[in-house]
Amino acid sequence: MSENPSANRCLEDPAIDHVDHALGRPIFPLRESYRNYFATEVGGKTAGEFERSPFWELGGLQGRMAYFHVTDAGRLALARYLAEIGSEWRPYVVSYRRFERTVPARSPAKAKYSYFLDLRDIAPDLAFVDFASECRVRLAA
Repeated sequence: MSENPSANRCLEDPAIDHVDHALGRPIFPLRESYRNYFATEVGGKTAGEFERSPFWELGGLQGRMAYFHVTDAGRLALARYLAEIGSEWRPYVVSYRRFERTVPARSPAKAKYSYFLDLRDIAPDLAFVDFASECRVRLAA
């Protein structure tokens, strides 16, 4: 599991949302994330905006695609934006029996339920009441 889990979010500011998307929507924007690229058409409107922005650096060209990477300035802008809007996403460690998983969520209850839904994929007979009685949730460090 990544030390910087992803949140399932969309941000209202399109420029910041592109940065968030390129980084994989990390809970901690200033930490390394599992990805850092945005592909767009060479010479297109988005590529032009990225070339003029301090949030992006061109990583390379491949055919008709331009690959951009988020700069430290872009990460900082995302972190400030998330703090400004009061993002509720936090990483929670959910423990069930001998297993632990970091789950990004807006509350401990939502983290617990998200983990339960994932477990249901492999244990379809697991009842939430049984899961909840053995499950523990804490805020990740």
